Amino acid sequence: EAQPSVTGVACREYAEDIEERECEANVKIFLECIEEASQQPNGFAAIKVTGLARPALLESVATVVRDVQKLFNKFDTAKNEVLTREEFGEGVRLLGVEMSEEAVDELFEEFDEEGTGKIDRLRWTEYLRPD
Repeated sequence: EAQPSVTGVACREYAEDIEERECEANVKIFLECIEEASQQPNGFAAIKVTGLARPALLESVATVVRDVQKLFNKFDTAKNEVLTREEFGEGVRLLGVEMSEEAVDELFEEFDEEGTGKIDRLRWTEYLRPD
């Protein structure tokens, strides 16, 4: 049940065994809270994402996100937050993936949609996001 806070904003707590329909309802509540906060001067919304899905699922997703970021860090040998074609190719080889240079070029071009010759962290994460 909603508990009013000092600032007048309500919050809810959810049990570990949350069901799918509850998660869907929580998404609606969370979006409403975000919308309301965006309408306030200096608006702020703090959302506990465990209300969106089962904690075990959220932990799995968090692990995947961390691993995707670690992989980017491993490829980014210059530590400049972008991957060049050379870093990308070397990273692929370090993973033990056997690909021709042509195949590596094609894959790099899929990441590098704008043709800049670089892949930034945001594009890396967007590309590897499940549909």
